[in-house]
Amino acid sequence: MQVQIKSTSELGEIIRSVRKASGIRIDDAAVMTGVSKQFASDVEHGKPTVEFGRVLLLLAELGIELRADIPGEAMKALEQLRARGGISTGKDRWAQVSSKTMRVHRDDGVQAASNTSTETLAKVQIGHEARDESTDD
Repeated sequence: MQVQIKSTSELGEIIRSVRKASGIRIDDAAVMTGVSKQFASDVEHGKPTVEFGRVLLLLAELGIELRADIPGEAMKALEQLRARGGISTGKDRWAQVSSKTMRVHRDDGVQAASNTSTETLAKVQIGHEARDESTDD
């Protein structure tokens, strides 16, 4: 299934629905990801000021993969940047996200769109096994 995401609250709704459908309590998701229960709750409620790197860790732990469908003219610049080793941030959070995402195989997909001037699209791949949806908030 594919869904367009236009806001942080819509992304939060997806995160919460995947977590609940997977039978994971919010405090367990927080512990598995290394974030506080309050942070996980803030993300699920669409708080726009949460730290993006930690959101990516939460997404990876829940088996949600974020992808960007960038305009063709930007692809060449991206390839050049990656050939030079990318942008140095001092922390290698992407390796953590990739390793957690790699161990989860998912079938369904959700498509997310950002509100940028270039109409960049991000695809979020999600999937879950049917489980008890009576998990707590």
